Amino acid sequence: MQAAPVYIVDDSKIQVIILEKILLEEGFAVHTFSNGFDLIENLKKESRLPLIISDIDMPGMDGFELIENIQKSSCCHNIPFFFISSNNDSSIVERAHKMGARSFIEKPFKSDLLLQLVKETLPN
Repeated sequence: MQAAPVYIVDDSKIQVIILEKILLEEGFAVHTFSNGFDLIENLKKESRLPLIISDIDMPGMDGFELIENIQKSSCCHNIPFFFISSNNDSSIVERAHKMGARSFIEKPFKSDLLLQLVKETLPN
């Protein structure tokens, strides 16, 4: 059985490397993107629904615009979506949940919490 895909979108290369390492060690198929535009293009090619873990503050298309674009797409509107951000202002967290994010993970994050949330959402 093919590993469940996880798409990581973050403009921080270090953050992407950390997330990728944690998830690869648990057997997930990880695809990384530095912006939402590239992720959206790749979603059109994916046969299985991935889990998306996205930063909020990114140039070009922020995480809120990304989730909005994904939800408008007929093929992708049911994709589970997590936000990961150092901006944990209560209004940001509330907005993330109202927009349909399943989880909001605060940076710096604990890897065991991240893995628990991912495993609850996707089978390995």
